[in-house]
This record gives sequence, C-alpha cells and structure tokens, in this order.
Amino acid sequence: MPPRCWRVLAAIYDGERDGNSWGGLFARAFGVLKGILYLGLGMSAVRLAFHTSAGETNWVPGPTILLVVAIGLFGFACFEIYRAFRAQLSQALHLYGPSATAREWIVRVSRFGIGARGLVIGAFAILLFRSAAAGRTHVPAAQQSLHYLGSVHPLFYLLAGAGIVAYGIYLLVLARYRRIETV
Repeated sequence: MPPRCWRVLAAIYDGERDGNSWGGLFARAFGVLKGILYLGLGMSAVRLAFHTSAGETNWVPGPTILLVVAIGLFGFACFEIYRAFRAQLSQALHLYGPSATAREWIVRVSRFGIGARGLVIGAFAILLFRSAAAGRTHVPAAQQSLHYLGSVHPLFYLLAGAGIVAYGIYLLVLARYRRIETV
C-alpha cells in the first residue's frame, strides 16, 4: 500500500476518531484530499526518478483552478503557522517516555519544523497565486518556493532549510511516539 493511502482509509473508517460532527467530517474529508494529493505527488516523484512520462496526461489546470488551490494552500499554511505558534502537535502524540527536558526540546524542534513547513507552503501558494493572476497555467516546481524565500531574504532560505530538517525530526518523533487506537 502506498505510504499515504492510510490517510484515505483512516478518513473512510474514522481511524483518527474524528467522529461525525461537522468538524469531524471536515477533518475526514481533508484527510481524503491529503491522501489523494500525496498519491499524486508520489506518482510524479516516481516518474521523475525513472525519467519516464508513461501515464502522463496533458491536462493543465486553468488559472481559476490554480487560484482556488493557491487560496486553499495559503489558508493551510496559515493554519500550520498557527499550529506551530500554539504548539498544537498531533493529538495522537504521547510523549510519556522521554524526560521533561527531552519533551521540551521535542516540542520546540517540532514547532519550528511545523512553522517552517507552513512558511514553505505559503511561499508555494504565493507562487501559484502569481501564476494564476498573470493568467498562466504553469504550476511552479516545489523547490521554487525555497528559492522564492531565498530571494526575499537569505535568512528565510536558511530558516526554511533548517525547518524542513526539524519537520523531518518531528515526523520521526511522531512515528516513534504516536499512539494508534485499535478496535
């Protein structure tokens, strides 16, 4: 099973225990959307890795679709930065094993990583918005968002790079200390 297909399955079977309230249904629908997006990104990465164009389509999103996606991504970026500011890590993360000092560092590094992820996603949303506003249908490459941050100020480039590493550490911690409810 592809790594992010569990997002779709968790949304369908309510594996995260989000429930059937409006908020829960929204979270589950967002999980399906993330699963589909990650699947598409994964397929693109495989095609790039093997230098093949098999299965590619010539479908190009119009400027209106790019604008909607840019607005959605910018909203998500703002949410990620809010999560970092409020230290809202995954609800399934249970840090009972490490010492208090280690927990404090884990939370700090995780907050930095989540915030940097939000910054990079926000930069990508701005690039998409610019492309849509100019009437172009060109979707910028993901790494262009890092270059864009570096063009704003070199410190942003450094912060984004270090933050992506910190986000990777957060994902490793989440993989180690995530508590999965079983039926």
